[in-house]
Amino acid sequence: MARDSTLGISCSERDSGKRAYVRASDSVYQIHLENCVRHTRRSYGEMKMRGVYVLVMRLGEVTARTVGSLGGVKFEPGLWVYVGSAMGTGSTSIEWRLTRHFSEDKTAHWHIDHLLSKPEVLKFAVYSETDKKLECVLAQAIREHPHFATGATGFGASDCRSGCTTHLFKYEGEGDIRSELLDILDSLRLTGRVVEDRDDLLGKC
Repeated sequence: MARDSTLGISCSERDSGKRAYVRASDSVYQIHLENCVRHTRRSYGEMKMRGVYVLVMRLGEVTARTVGSLGGVKFEPGLWVYVGSAMGTGSTSIEWRLTRHFSEDKTAHWHIDHLLSKPEVLKFAVYSETDKKLECVLAQAIREHPHFATGATGFGASDCRSGCTTHLFKYEGEGDIRSELLDILDSLRLTGRVVEDRDDLLGKC
């Protein structure tokens, strides 16, 4: 076990040094790297993007999950989107947050973690850099779009003070969901970017 005193985290190397699991508090984050301490310091220090993001997931069948205080929740098959934000640096940056969502191994902490227990569910993410707190504004814009239906009440919105009932939505359109999400961001004067895996965020090792 290697310890990086700079970050206060431990890295246990696996797969001949090709992967490391970075533990911070109760969460487990997976980063694809060759040298745990060297690469983690560089990547962690450079994670400074703030903004909002939308996760796009595809469920192939009816899926039931126990989601924290929400209890049992059933999700119909199809495309689902989840709205989130990351307004800090390091572990509260866009890069780190999306890297965690794309990771295969993590402790369930947020509502969305229960839906992402199978990594193949997450297809891609759309994010936009901004210093403004626009997570609820973006969720509201998606809720008002005719091609999206609201998901489970309270999902991802338990700490919301803007009156959001949920930050999870089901896509019911027949067009290009990427284009529609980018258009929604554009309507909020935000520039959207699409990422399909954590390598798009951290670069290939």
